[in-house]
Amino acid sequence: MPLQLVTRFIKNNLLMFVVALLGGIVGSITTIIISLSLGNYYRIFFHHDGSKTNLLNLIGFNTLGTINSFFAFYAVLLLVKVISDWIFHYNTKTAAGKLVTELRVTLFRNEIYGLNHKHFHTGTGKKVVKYGNDMQSIQNLYTKGILTFIKDLFLLAIGFALLIKINATLSWIMLGSFPVLIGINYLFSRQLQVHTLSKRHAQSDLINFVNNSFQAIDTIKLFRKEKVEVKRFTRHSERLYLSQKR
Repeated sequence: MPLQLVTRFIKNNLLMFVVALLGGIVGSITTIIISLSLGNYYRIFFHHDGSKTNLLNLIGFNTLGTINSFFAFYAVLLLVKVISDWIFHYNTKTAAGKLVTELRVTLFRNEIYGLNHKHFHTGTGKKVVKYGNDMQSIQNLYTKGILTFIKDLFLLAIGFALLIKINATLSWIMLGSFPVLIGINYLFSRQLQVHTLSKRHAQSDLINFVNNSFQAIDTIKLFRKEKVEVKRFTRHSERLYLSQKR
């Protein structure tokens, strides 16, 4: 369900998504070239072609012969890096904020019009959590789970292409280990999903208890149940703490 909501948002805001993605990809490529171009600096001063200089030659960049040309090239790279990173982060943050705002309004509208007033206070904690943690999770899905993932995947593809140019055999052996790593990551993700769900339930129960206690504050004061309520709150709080430690 969250993935479908994010996918629909991307389709409706495709330009913002593409601009952010292109900015991130350009920034990633520039980061690689900046690191490799430092080999030219040592070549100019020590007159020796290092591994970084050779890698630049492999991807089609001719080595720079003078210190002035190196600094001019390096300055352009830094400028492109700063601009592309700004484009990526600005559009990502703007789009994520717009996504959460639209979902929050839609969620509230559906609950206001769809809920029966007799059942409105049932599970209030779970309803409140939706406006906080759930929205943050959807925002992270857009920024880190989709945009950053595609950007990093593109960066990995570039790195793998460079490795093939250096040593094709070792590169394919490394690629063959990816399914194992993906399987291990899947197992950890399943455990994390169970832990996150448990934490969410404990947090919603705590919020629900606090809400009910405040609504019944007159009754609690009348029968002097403050001590009992504090003990009950402590149990809920400890349950939340234990769910976070697992």
